[in-house]
Amino acid sequence: MPCKCRDGLRRWHGQLHKLQESHIGGLEKFFCFVLYFLRLGSISEWLSFCITGGRTSGADHAGDRLIVDWYVVLKTFAVGLLLFVAVGYPLSWLVQIIVWYLLGEMYVSLLNVVFVGTLKEDRKISVGRSLLLLMFNAAQLVLSFAVFYRVYLHQDVRDALFTSVQVFSTLDAPENARILVTLQVALNFLFLAVLLARFLGMPEERRKQIKPAKEPKQS
Repeated sequence: MPCKCRDGLRRWHGQLHKLQESHIGGLEKFFCFVLYFLRLGSISEWLSFCITGGRTSGADHAGDRLIVDWYVVLKTFAVGLLLFVAVGYPLSWLVQIIVWYLLGEMYVSLLNVVFVGTLKEDRKISVGRSLLLLMFNAAQLVLSFAVFYRVYLHQDVRDALFTSVQVFSTLDAPENARILVTLQVALNFLFLAVLLARFLGMPEERRKQIKPAKEPKQS
């Protein structure tokens, strides 16, 4: 399969012009530009460039969505595997760098969907797909901090995962990891804000699809 990176970069540049010509302004526009440029540091973005290129056909659009789906799933499982090897210097530092990168990449992607994604039509909204991807994102967040708790609190896999779930659900927090707990709580709230923004940003007809049907009135 020939590499289509050049076509993909042209597509990225073309969308940059659309962002420049958009109606948004001020701080929001600056934030959108920063997020859009940060996409160049994402592995999934470069996979999209190289495989689907300029996305000139429906098959390319479908392929791009498939790349994103599989990448989100595989990196969640990858973080889960890293949880088992996050011990011992210098391996623990390498694992932490990888996990922090994947976590940062996840938030760049989520914020791009909220702030920049509405400016183009290259990835159409799907309620089911969005919820599934957000579920994997939540799992990645929990697993990522389980890695950090295992390293800094010297816990085994089960205890580290339990600690991360407790902090994620705000039920409890370890007293000797205040910085990690603060970071996780802050990222939890940011994740919740993205989740709400995704739901509120759906078209009205999409929101109706996930509302339960009203029961017929009884005479």
